[in-house]
Amino acid sequence: MKDIKIKVVGPQNPCKRCKATKSVVEEAVHQHFTSAQQEHITITHVDVSAPETIEAYGLLDTPAVVINDTIVSEGEIPKTDYIKRKLLEFHE
Repeated sequence: MKDIKIKVVGPQNPCKRCKATKSVVEEAVHQHFTSAQQEHITITHVDVSAPETIEAYGLLDTPAVVINDTIVSEGEIPKTDYIKRKLLEFHE
């Protein structure tokens, strides 16, 4: 399995919505992938105001979810099933 890097993008001090988004992402990963596969997945919080984040993604709204440098969700708390579907696309 190739590595999957998931970034939850939001303020430096995560707000409730960003924390909820990270929980959704973690839930989707735990529901869909085995423990061995989960070793190839990293989930990190990224500061939306960091210059490198602005340059890389140009996000207008948070929270956002970025999988392998592709924005898959922006400005809302995504549903677990939606994140699972997106993870499948990157897992193949």
